[in-house]
Amino acid sequence: MSSKTRHPEPDERVAKAEKLLEEGKTKYEALEDLEKELGTIKRASEGCENVFHSLVEVSEAILSKHGQTARNHIERMDKLSKIGRGDLADLYAIAKDHLHTSGYYGQQFNTIQKHTLERVEKKVKEEIEKL
Repeated sequence: MSSKTRHPEPDERVAKAEKLLEEGKTKYEALEDLEKELGTIKRASEGCENVFHSLVEVSEAILSKHGQTARNHIERMDKLSKIGRGDLADLYAIAKDHLHTSGYYGQQFNTIQKHTLERVEKKVKEEIEKL
C-alpha cells in the first residue's frame, strides 16, 4: 500500500503566500517603529565601533612608544607583530572582524560580538595600566 503525499493546490499556495507576506511586513514594520523609537540597533552598532576604536587608540599609543605609527588596520597589525605584540595584533584582527565589520557595518549582535567586546575591554584596560 503506497501513500500519496497531498500537494497543495495553487490557490492554497497563493493564499499562504499572501498570509506570509502580510505577517512578514507587519513584523518588519513593527521592528522599524520600535527601532525609530528606541534606536537600539544604531546604539549597539556604535557601541561595537567605539570599543573597536578604543583598541585602535591603545594600539597607536603602544606603537608610538616604539617610535612608530600606522596608516591603516593591516599596517597596524603588522607593526604590532613586529614589536613583539602578536597577542595584540591577533585580538585586533578578531575585533576588526567581529566588532568593526560585523557589529558596526553588518549590524550583527550576538554572542560572538559580546564575547569579543568583553575581551577587548579587558585587554584595553590591561594595556592602559601598562602605559
